[in-house]
Amino acid sequence: MSGFRLIILVIFITPSFVRGQSRSEVPDLFDQFFNNYYLLNPAAQDTSYKFKIRGENRTQTGLFEGISKLYADADFKIREKDGRSQFIGLQAVNFKEGDFINRSRLYGRYSWRTNLSEYSSLSAGAAFGIVNYNFRGSQAGAGGSSTVMDGSAGIWYSWKSLYLGVAGQQILRNKLQPINQEFQLDRYWNCNMLYSFQISHFLDFTPHLYTRLQKGTDNVQLAGIFDIYDLASAGVNLKYKRGIAFIVGLKNLKVGNSAFSFYASYLAGTNSPSILDDNAVEFYLSFQR
Repeated sequence: MSGFRLIILVIFITPSFVRGQSRSEVPDLFDQFFNNYYLLNPAAQDTSYKFKIRGENRTQTGLFEGISKLYADADFKIREKDGRSQFIGLQAVNFKEGDFINRSRLYGRYSWRTNLSEYSSLSAGAAFGIVNYNFRGSQAGAGGSSTVMDGSAGIWYSWKSLYLGVAGQQILRNKLQPINQEFQLDRYWNCNMLYSFQISHFLDFTPHLYTRLQKGTDNVQLAGIFDIYDLASAGVNLKYKRGIAFIVGLKNLKVGNSAFSFYASYLAGTNSPSILDDNAVEFYLSFQR
């Protein structure tokens, strides 16, 4: 990161250090959140595969080039019998702000699903792991590192093509203190809904609605995705007060018994001064069988 970008980054971050002893911390959401609902809810399940590996990289452009976020997620079906299934998973997330600030999360996950009727099912899940904040030392001050436990729990209901989910995140409400500043992992709730419409024999449309319930926040996103022959996708994600992400992708590209998916998106039109909402490019890749 250039010296000019570093100075701008410090201008945005430093005021939150000096206003008080505790800063509320809530992770930012990927623009393609619909490609991995495990990011929102540990109970989210898809019984169409035995295992799935996916990852996504988000890189901000323009003034704040050098700020990036990525995740890797592995999901395994360990049992399926009599309308019930169980999954275990592992998820790692890293948020890098230039060369000096690094925030990482690592979770293990378990979810259980059962059929309620011919058309409906209910699942519950939990994820627990660690959160680490690492601040590299510089001429502006000393560095430090801090690690705490963290967890989430949720439920996921489906009826035909309708899916509803609610999950509590950062339920342990722990605090990190890698430097003099204290960071509070405040509890919040993720709520989501999606429904798939078949417009024609080759065209489907799925709206994905997400909102975060937390005092003092207004994070609402509505993504609309068209799927053509279940092979190509295109759509947008409307992020309230933040901008519009334009999305294209290829999905379920068959190779033997396996399938690949690839998506790309660009976030534009943001009207917020926050560094987290600068224009951004995201790339998503998954493999399943």
